[in-house]
Amino acid sequence: MDRLIVALASAGYAGFLPGAPGTFGTAVGAFVSLLLFPLPLPLYFAFLSAFLPCNWATIAGGFLFFRVFDIIKPPPAGWINREMKGGWAVVLDDAVAGGYANICLRLMAAVFPGFLTPPGS
Repeated sequence: MDRLIVALASAGYAGFLPGAPGTFGTAVGAFVSLLLFPLPLPLYFAFLSAFLPCNWATIAGGFLFFRVFDIIKPPPAGWINREMKGGWAVVLDDAVAGGYANICLRLMAAVFPGFLTPPGS
């Protein structure tokens, strides 16, 4: 059972790949979100709960913003990373990075209305 939990939590062990485990894990998450595109909108939101447009621009922007915030660890992510240990620290640190990425996507969409609309749509 522990192996299954670790496999799920690390995106099929992608989060353990050397060099850039966070980037590999995030890439798996982006790929999974692409697989969810065909779902009806309510079911898609039930899985992602992001309430942003479902398109390539959102996935790419979210990926990039998340990675930046996961690497630089702005407060309180830096504190969580330094002071907490174990799986909860990893999850909370990522949740903070995800929250900042979400805010940035929304700000970009507000300032640049076509930002989350892929070219040609």
